[in-house]
Amino acid sequence: MSETPGSPEYYTPPSEPTPVPPPAPMIGDAAQQWTLQQEGAEPPAPPQYGYAPPPYAHVPVPAPRGAQGLAITALVLGIVGLVTGWIPGWGVLIGVAAIIFGAIALAKRQSKGMAIPGIVMGVVSIIFSAIVIVFIVIGANTIADDPDSWFSYGPSGGETTLGPESVDGGLAVAETAMGVTEWDAETTWFVVILENPSDMPYVSSEITVNALDASGAVVDTYWTYQTLPSGESALTGAFYDLNGAEVDSLEVVGPSADALATEPATGGLDISGLTATTDDYFTTVSGTATSSFTETAEGATIIMVARDAGGTIIGAATGWLDPLDPGATATFDAMFYEVMPEGTAYEAYWTTY
Repeated sequence: MSETPGSPEYYTPPSEPTPVPPPAPMIGDAAQQWTLQQEGAEPPAPPQYGYAPPPYAHVPVPAPRGAQGLAITALVLGIVGLVTGWIPGWGVLIGVAAIIFGAIALAKRQSKGMAIPGIVMGVVSIIFSAIVIVFIVIGANTIADDPDSWFSYGPSGGETTLGPESVDGGLAVAETAMGVTEWDAETTWFVVILENPSDMPYVSSEITVNALDASGAVVDTYWTYQTLPSGESALTGAFYDLNGAEVDSLEVVGPSADALATEPATGGLDISGLTATTDDYFTTVSGTATSSFTETAEGATIIMVARDAGGTIIGAATGWLDPLDPGATATFDAMFYEVMPEGTAYEAYWTTY
């Protein structure tokens, strides 16, 4: 230790730790050595004293617990891919990214609980997106081969402008009616009653109703798919996009006779018990429907047509039926969004889904 006048004292540790002196020999130790020598055994090695550095050993250092960014990224990408994988191409890209980040996270010993689910969801996203792409390709090929097939929900067949007379046993327009709604002067309601003279029904056939002005120009269009039974059926709707035009007449475009089903319908719906109730704002007509079908009807639409005392159609309303088993009876309600006058007569028409 050196000392400089006027300066503080410093301690300088020795270069090597001071050895610890061995303890003084004990009488018991000497006696033990003499006994072992008499028995011909090797005396135990004397204990070692002093400083000996510990042997060097490599201890792996784990990754810090907070370093989980790659695993979290893989999990997030997997979730995004699972939710949006239906988008063609996107699901493949996001799924591949989730797999790559998950694999790197596992290699860096990050959380398996996040990396592995991210990889699995990435794989599912790729499969989902690939299936969507396959369906799109098949649909595109179908449209290219037969453009009309993609939009056809019912039996194959042409369409034609329907008139008051049946053509080749096909549909005929028995009656039409229209009028401005009480709740909106810019909206026109309409009713079309169709006559099917065949014993065969039309199944899920497209019907278009065009609103024509006085010059014969189409000012709005309404279209629907209907299953039309044998005999009379009705459809109703409204034109909302007239843009100030007045509806002068209706043009009905529907399936031609070659779209008829090949077998007659097995049963129908019997409507009975029509009762009208009116409050300050609406008129509601209730009734019952009994199924005579041999199989469960998946549902039906009830079109309620209102006529004044002179037989003129003055409005229509729609009701719906849940699936009906053969022979079952269910009730329905059809609401007119106006008060119907006294003496109004009501007719019910039905179509099945």
